[in-house]
Amino acid sequence: MPYVIQYLLGLQGLIVHLVLHHFSEVHLIVSVRRKTGTCPVCGKRSRYVHGYRPPQYVKHILVGGRQLYLVVHKRRFYCRHCSSAFVEEVSGLAKWGRHTNQLADEILLRLKETSFAAITRTTNLTYRTQTKELLTKVNPSTPKWEEINKPFVM
Repeated sequence: MPYVIQYLLGLQGLIVHLVLHHFSEVHLIVSVRRKTGTCPVCGKRSRYVHGYRPPQYVKHILVGGRQLYLVVHKRRFYCRHCSSAFVEEVSGLAKWGRHTNQLADEILLRLKETSFAAITRTTNLTYRTQTKELLTKVNPSTPKWEEINKPFVM
């Protein structure tokens, strides 16, 4: 896949092996470009592959009205310095994430213009997921609305 398309889709650091087209969605089978992993315990790099995880299906952005899914094949590495096994990290994806950070940013941009229900119809993400992403970005200095009990003017 050309670098420009990888940049537009936010797939830097990933290798796209296969593109599968379905009716309303596209699956990209990807893996991490880097050949080593950083140990979360000691911080050293390891190149010893301990095993492979089952593929993880991650919801990505909408492209041309079709939902893009990443099928990520993660590797497990073994650190010989601290004798621990760990799973490699993918940039733009939380450890147990079901959607990418780029989709979370797209949700926040759409919430400026549309409702939660409209975003649920287009992205098939629940209200709870949308509010969770919104609350991670809201400024903590905003007033506590449940504590305000008398009318006021904004």
